Amino acid sequence: MQAGSRRECIVRTHGDFSLEGKLVVVGFPGMALVGKNVADALVRKFYLEKKASIFTIHAPGAVPVERGILKPAEISLYTKEDSPVAVLTSPFQPSSEESQNALAHSILSFLEKYNAKRVLAAAAYVSPEPALPRRVYVAASSTHLLERLRGLGAIVMNGGISGLNGLIPGLAPVYSMEGAVLLGETGEFYVASGIVDYRAAAEVVLVIGKLLNVQLEVSDMISSAESVERWIRESLRREGEEERGEREREPHTHM
Repeated sequence: MQAGSRRECIVRTHGDFSLEGKLVVVGFPGMALVGKNVADALVRKFYLEKKASIFTIHAPGAVPVERGILKPAEISLYTKEDSPVAVLTSPFQPSSEESQNALAHSILSFLEKYNAKRVLAAAAYVSPEPALPRRVYVAASSTHLLERLRGLGAIVMNGGISGLNGLIPGLAPVYSMEGAVLLGETGEFYVASGIVDYRAAAEVVLVIGKLLNVQLEVSDMISSAESVERWIRESLRREGEEERGEREREPHTHM
């Protein structure tokens, strides 16, 4: 994959594979880590195997080290022969718009080479007060795909979607693919606090299961969500007690 005279990415494959007939789900880190958690959940639930590693010049300018071993950041593609889905994910996405656009084109060129025809990204939709159960919003590159996903319970959205989770499906038609984004509703508190919204991710996974005609179990994700919610309630309770204590210790002036 090349952009001008500069090599944008190096791909290392792990065995033979094809993406023909598969739904490629994209999930990069973003708000409340909804997209990344959807991707990770699908890898677990379909027992997918890593089939390709993409190393890009748009990766962060640092190399992770695990027990003394250098682990260069990569974008990973997971699938297996009898699975209806493939998953593309990574622990990072570029911060600049130029790098995001360049990497989106490189990824789509790679997917095109392996005969992908449908790309669906997972992302977050931020609401002041998210509903229970979390709502799932949708945007798509065609009316046909939009209506299909709306028929599965997703709500048509307006506005914009930033980052690779928006760019990859948005640019998919340039590479003769259909593209769509499913956005799990999350709250402003989750985003501002950097907290993972497993409940939002679970709702997106359920819609993807309906699209694939596969019943997916999300009780593990709901359990994680409940643990996070207990932690939030306890944190807010402690903060409230500390604030009350500080007010009580403040000197009072009587006139």
